[in-house]
Amino acid sequence: MSTIYFVEGDTEKKLIKCLKAGNQIIHGKVIKYNFWEQLASSIIFNIKKRDRVIVVFDTDKGLSIETNRFIENILTIKRVCKEIILMPQHRNLEDEIVFCCGFSSKRKMFEVLYNTTSSKEFKTKFLSESQLLMKLNNNDFHTKKLWSRNNIFENKLNRIKNLDKEKNRKIVFIIS
Repeated sequence: MSTIYFVEGDTEKKLIKCLKAGNQIIHGKVIKYNFWEQLASSIIFNIKKRDRVIVVFDTDKGLSIETNRFIENILTIKRVCKEIILMPQHRNLEDEIVFCCGFSSKRKMFEVLYNTTSSKEFKTKFLSESQLLMKLNNNDFHTKKLWSRNNIFENKLNRIKNLDKEKNRKIVFIIS
């Protein structure tokens, strides 16, 4: 079984690649794709029947049209793979890093990691960081905390969770 990560942005892609290189998470292909904004029909060709699909997504979206598109995309992917694992981020990646490192706020994290107060500048420096895992680990980053808060988006995805079970296909809500 192969693993495919779908992530929303470049910072998530960088973090996943870094964690894979450090053997912190399961190895697999990483594809930048926004399930909130795009239709999954355009990526079906990337997925095989035996694949495990891991979807890392922000939860700071809230419009019902976006939620409906997200759910329909998950259902589309569910039909063509063995397993889907949904990994919701508490709001966004920056909030996940704050939680994983124990910072008191995003502002504090921006300042400590990159001596900035700007989210945009933080992302730019994060993406160009050559020793990202070391930088995170030096700031008490705990990989096991990443995507571990298990009720942050579940209420909006009950439609997926309560679907009839398809043979040899499953959706897992969160890996802790």
